[in-house]
Amino acid sequence: WSSKYRHMQCRFNRLAKLILFIFLVPFVANASCATQGYTVIFVNGIFNTEEQARKSLATLNFKFGDFYNSEPVIFRTGYNPSHLAGLGDLTQIFAQSFGASVSSFDRDTILLQIHPEVTTRKVFLVGHSQGTLYTNDMYSYLVSHGEPKGAVGAYSVATPASYVAGGGKYLTSDADLVIKRYSGYANTVGALPPLSANTQLDPGAAVGNGHNFIDIYLTYAGEQIVKDIQQGLSRLKAGEGTATGGCFTPPENGLGYKTQQVLFAVADPAATGIKVAAVTGWQGA
Repeated sequence: WSSKYRHMQCRFNRLAKLILFIFLVPFVANASCATQGYTVIFVNGIFNTEEQARKSLATLNFKFGDFYNSEPVIFRTGYNPSHLAGLGDLTQIFAQSFGASVSSFDRDTILLQIHPEVTTRKVFLVGHSQGTLYTNDMYSYLVSHGEPKGAVGAYSVATPASYVAGGGKYLTSDADLVIKRYSGYANTVGALPPLSANTQLDPGAAVGNGHNFIDIYLTYAGEQIVKDIQQGLSRLKAGEGTATGGCFTPPENGLGYKTQQVLFAVADPAATGIKVAAVTGWQGA
């Protein structure tokens, strides 16, 4: 019996250690910031659901692979949610087109989300459409809150922005009607003009509005996007950071942020319901 008891005790001890390992390792990993490896953060455009954003990230990850220069590349989603059935996003884009911002809420939400997921010093931001406005803003935040400037890079696809943070590259199709219309709008109201189109894709890329990340850009320019990201990663250097916990210091999750969080939690579903009801009524009529 004593032998059987010792055997059971030994198994229990091993199980306890395994449980402690499973629960404690993520916290240890989050407190560190590895000099080896890269973290690629994808920020989606306007009106995308979280599922669509994750699908875009997965497709980009599949085309790129999991390693670059013999170092692991971790892909994460920095989800940019829609607010007030899209009205909030349009209002934000209007402000962003003049180099301002209605609120830093979405940027801070993305940064708070990715903070525990970024465990490498080298961080590369990839934005699509409105997401490029946020990646530019996120770049500025990261390099002023713990990340060395040389460790962060950015890349923009179908961008309405007038620049790419850190002098990064971008790709905009000349058949992208969304950016063309936005450029016309910017000229009309005197807003900051977007970067001009710099690629001519296959005629098939002109289907629809020519703006979709997967169906247009990754389908017809996937190799170029992968090459541009690789070049961006090659320029990153893992310097010494200043954040005391994690790779960067996250935004404060204070009263102001939480108040906006509660307001959007109530208003977003209500606005979506009003939009659905209005569309359904119009279709019925």
